Amino acid sequence: MWSYIQVNAHAFTTDSEQRDRGIENRILEPDEYEFITFEPKQLVGLPESVSTGKPYDVQIVGDLTIRDVTREATFDATVSSVTEDRLEGNATARICAITSASRRL
Repeated sequence: MWSYIQVNAHAFTTDSEQRDRGIENRILEPDEYEFITFEPKQLVGLPESVSTGKPYDVQIVGDLTIRDVTREATFDATVSSVTEDRLEGNATARICAITSASRRL
């Protein structure tokens, strides 16, 4: 059974306050779209049998919704089995932007 993850867009931060303001004002628009959600659909790379406490590198595939736009996204994660039917772990996200600029000389 999957649950969804919900993040308040006002809480989104990076290592740069200037970047945070730009992302908030031009991309997230948290006053209108308060939450970012992720609904996992698939866990890739977890063996059939796991040992309690042992870490496993996996990928979590699901639907990421930002500003009412939903796209499939994949997050790298490290998980450990804490009981027979419960996994806990950490996932990371890397966001890459490709931009271009035209200048007249």
